[in-house]
Amino acid sequence: MTVLVTGATGSIGPALVERLCGSRRLRLLVRRKDGASGRERLEGILQGGAALQALRRGAIDVFDGDAALPGLGLDDDQRARLARGLEVVLHAAARTDFSGERLEDYRPINVGGALSAVELAAEARCPLIHVSTAYVSGDHHGIFAEDDLDKGQGHHNPYERSKREAEEVVTRAARDLGVPLWIFRPGIVLADAPRPGAPPGPGPLVYLKYLAGLEGTRAAAERELRCAGDARAVLNLVPLEFVARILAEALARPIQGQRTFHLTAGRPASIAEIEAAANELLQGLRARLVPAEDLVDADRYERILARRCRPYEPYLFLHTLHDRRRLLAEFDGEDGANPAWLRRVFAAHLRAWRQEALPRGAVNGQAARVREYFERFLAARTGVLLVAGLKSLCADFTVSVAQAGCFRLQIAAGVLESVAPAEAPSARFDFAVDAESFLAAVSGRVKPAELFFEQKARIRGDLHHALATAAALEDFFALHPFPGGAQAGET
Repeated sequence: MTVLVTGATGSIGPALVERLCGSRRLRLLVRRKDGASGRERLEGILQGGAALQALRRGAIDVFDGDAALPGLGLDDDQRARLARGLEVVLHAAARTDFSGERLEDYRPINVGGALSAVELAAEARCPLIHVSTAYVSGDHHGIFAEDDLDKGQGHHNPYERSKREAEEVVTRAARDLGVPLWIFRPGIVLADAPRPGAPPGPGPLVYLKYLAGLEGTRAAAERELRCAGDARAVLNLVPLEFVARILAEALARPIQGQRTFHLTAGRPASIAEIEAAANELLQGLRARLVPAEDLVDADRYERILARRCRPYEPYLFLHTLHDRRRLLAEFDGEDGANPAWLRRVFAAHLRAWRQEALPRGAVNGQAARVREYFERFLAARTGVLLVAGLKSLCADFTVSVAQAGCFRLQIAAGVLESVAPAEAPSARFDFAVDAESFLAAVSGRVKPAELFFEQKARIRGDLHHALATAAALEDFFALHPFPGGAQAGET
């Protein structure tokens, strides 16, 4: 199947492209930005894995266009080439930040782009999947069904209003043009870890990053910061991988008629649960929800928190429940959204932000020790059986260490044949980890299994083979601890 995806550089796009790569012929519409072509932007956003490899070998077609412009910013020849042989359009391009003050700041891409996507699907005579948001529900109190759109609700910002308007426009245009249309409304999508270079978001992570920035300062000093909110309110937080999986599965279905699905979590998170997850992980300070009227005596830091997070404050008072019966009738609704998942997401983001905040010397010191491990300590063991009794181990993989680089290891019959820097993570499998956690593992102070469980390390690629290799490496680390990892936390 040949699929066009718009929004490949957005919050959902990279995970979706990674999931689709290899099973679909992909065409991606990507906007040029700051002098960089669409392909160049994708190179910087796709973090290893099969998608980056496919892009580099030309297996993904990239069209430099702009969903905010008429005709997707393409000339007639480009548009004809894009439409030729196209079997489905998945439109996820949108402006999703809350910094715009006017509806006109959002209409060109959120409404105009959706209309252009319908017109392209009509030209290609193929169906359209349109990605909206569950929060077209606005300030509706109570249950909001998948067929609901106008319930007399108000909207908290121009983004919400523009996405509702986009649904109205795309539904009408698809009906008039005879385009089969499925609309998916994700909840508030949270990635497992922050994407390098991307701003923090959505709302819960904006609050969390401000609070994390106060850790260790004199302003924090074992104190509480109050913020306005209702502990009984709820937010529908949903894992990015769940959203990407359902959208990928939708592409395998016969898309007929017009249908809307709430791509939401079965169990929304209460604001009290979000507060508790943050407070469990923050160091030296706590957030405390209070009624808005209790903040009349807010101090300097509470006023800054309120100002920075003002666009998101209304969401701390919502009592909207998103019914998803149609989604459950068509798809596996196991979403994985629960308090333990939320804590893992918060922990991963906090680790990344704390690493960014380390003094340059500390980062450089850790990176130097990581390179020393691969280039001297491990290289000295090439041609040697790593662990007695593991002659069956064969593996060719990479280890990607934040701030230090990517390294390729080749093991045959239990013998380390080579270790060398790599330009990109292996398509077979890759261990991704931060420098501090890596040094803790190779020094024998922490078991790799603990890092995976705490989501301080991630596996990309062949999970079964990677776990078997990690088990063998755990024995190696215990038998041959790296002395240079003992000072992993020092400058």
